[in-house]
Amino acid sequence: MRSAVNWAVLGLVIERPSYGYELFQRLERRYGGVLDPPISQIYAALNALERAALIEPLPEEDRMALPDDALRPAAKRQPKVHYRATASGARAFREWVGEQMREDPRHVELLRRIAGTAAAGVDRAATMRELVDAYERACLEEASMLPLPPAREATTPAAAAGELVERLVLAARRGSLDAHFAWIAYARKEIDAFERTRAGTADEPADA
Repeated sequence: MRSAVNWAVLGLVIERPSYGYELFQRLERRYGGVLDPPISQIYAALNALERAALIEPLPEEDRMALPDDALRPAAKRQPKVHYRATASGARAFREWVGEQMREDPRHVELLRRIAGTAAAGVDRAATMRELVDAYERACLEEASMLPLPPAREATTPAAAAGELVERLVLAARRGSLDAHFAWIAYARKEIDAFERTRAGTADEPADA
């Protein structure tokens, strides 16, 4: 599950149940220019996701209940195996997005698109809150693994080049984490304000 393609496929399956070729087309439309895997990699991703119990085949009766646009004519002639996300898959996806947001800012564009996929068809504010929670857990885990600041006072110059490097690296990592935590606080404030506004709108009486 180190491949971004696997996670992108999982995000598309979370959005709606799909089969291999349809997923290939949807991924091409959604992530073209960011991810461009061959169709063989889509099927490999489905196999990996199913082995990890993150997706499962959609029962026949549920497949037949899909909207017409999800069933192409070819699929009607020869039924395809559609996959849906499991509860573990949805949970793992949110955790992965949170970790990647912390670890690699170069994935911002991919993450923006994937986060939008995960939120499609569900409560977007609740989904974003879950992503923020996962992001915070990833940051807290990294913070717990950071070494303690040097015993020497910050006002005391480093005694050796090695200590200087360690000070600078540690300061950079702590500064980055501080920025992450500041964003988390901001995101929670924005989500809370949005939900309060939405709740207030729902409470307003309908026009006569």
